[in-house]
Amino acid sequence: MKRWLALCRKGFRRFWGLESMGDVYHVNVGSNARQVVVGANVVQIGHLTLPTFPLLLVAGLVAAYMGWQLWQQWQQRGPTQMSGEFNIAIAEFGQMDANGRIQPSAKGESLSRVLYGRINQEFATLFTEVNAQLWHDEVGLGIKLGPITGQTAAERRANADALAERINAHVIIYGHLEPTADGDQLTPEFYVRDLREAGDLVGAYQLGAPIPVPASLDTLADSLKVNPRLSDRTKALALFTLGLAWEFAGYPDRALTQFQAAQQLPDWRDDEGKEILYLFLSREAYFLWLDGQVDEAAVYEPLQLALRLNPDYGRAYVGLGNYHREKAERLRAELATYKQAEGLASSTVQATYTAVQAEISQAVDAYQQAIALAPADAADQTVVKAHLALGTTLLLQAVVAEEMQKYGPATDYYQQALTVFQEGLALTAVDDYRHQGLAHASLGALYQSQAALRSRRTDLPPGDAETAILLARAVAEYKLCVQVAAQDPADWFLQQVKDENCVPQLTQLGQ
Repeated sequence: MKRWLALCRKGFRRFWGLESMGDVYHVNVGSNARQVVVGANVVQIGHLTLPTFPLLLVAGLVAAYMGWQLWQQWQQRGPTQMSGEFNIAIAEFGQMDANGRIQPSAKGESLSRVLYGRINQEFATLFTEVNAQLWHDEVGLGIKLGPITGQTAAERRANADALAERINAHVIIYGHLEPTADGDQLTPEFYVRDLREAGDLVGAYQLGAPIPVPASLDTLADSLKVNPRLSDRTKALALFTLGLAWEFAGYPDRALTQFQAAQQLPDWRDDEGKEILYLFLSREAYFLWLDGQVDEAAVYEPLQLALRLNPDYGRAYVGLGNYHREKAERLRAELATYKQAEGLASSTVQATYTAVQAEISQAVDAYQQAIALAPADAADQTVVKAHLALGTTLLLQAVVAEEMQKYGPATDYYQQALTVFQEGLALTAVDDYRHQGLAHASLGALYQSQAALRSRRTDLPPGDAETAILLARAVAEYKLCVQVAAQDPADWFLQQVKDENCVPQLTQLGQ
């Protein structure tokens, strides 16, 4: 027993470095060190003896503790990606310096925080019906949004798009303060990422003209109190955000209510870039008009106001073209009814056909104007949308002429539509699968209609070679539509085009 206790005591002493095992190493640790000895179990520095194993144990425990602390911090950090069905991020408003670069700004950060508070208050109702998320730097995120930089609107749009993709946001609200002789001026902007359900809204927007912010005021709160124009514009931006959220959720009536509230703000004047508001008012009214909830004036009048304020507003011309094309479609339905009841030669039928052609002509003019005014920037989809809308309208014009047995004009309209569709397809971006799919589907329908028109001709022999070529082209376009749709399975609209148009037509054509 005594021997066993002695062994235990000796082992204990060795563990704590109180007794050497005999192996001692002398190490050169520098000319200024004195009496440094490293042993198998101890480190001796002068008269201080440190046990090696406990020292390593303590170091290991410290490292483990530090690692645990880092892991805890990682676990507690905020999210880095948004997970709602509709996600809005409010970036910091920056300050443009003398070189045109946008830098962080205390005033801009304060302004974005005020805007966040306003939108967050209104989101209470939205949250009950829409899985929406609203982000701002002050809510404890795992990343910092910061300001959207860029010396030009195109650069800022590209950076906003990159941020939206990185954090999975649908809308990025941003802006910047720019120095003037009398202080700063605020330019509020927002970017809409591809919403799928509201694809026509994709792109960057400037919410009106820049707003003066006096330099003599020390705080943003002072600016909001004495500057109603600044206060109303921040309210308008909040209302716009909510309007977008309601449209995404499928409530154009509630979206229209938000835009109408922005229209009622007394200190946002028409000459301060208000044409964007009228465009959005018309857009929501258009959806309600399709469902018979408002009359056509609610669609047409805001567009006229937008174009009166800005005659070069290409997006408004697209809206105007959509309005006239819808009127033409409705008159075409009336035309079919009159034809069946009264015959082709009826004066009512002829008058209605003239009215259809007049609406189509106005739609064509509007789309052509939009194309002429569209920016050369490839990221702006206005020119592509206008081409596809124009091609669809010309295709409608050809079909109506054919229904009226005006085969010569119908042939010309088909050819015009073909040229426009091909131009639009050539303008689509490589990864713009939605518009590529629509273009291929439209070209398939056009070739199929051209083949059907030729098949009615009595001067052609059975099995006409040109007719067979047109049908083969239609098949090829429908197959391209299906292939493009496979590139973006998440786009429900594109899948709908494929499933309800391209695939059935391929089946009909024996494919």
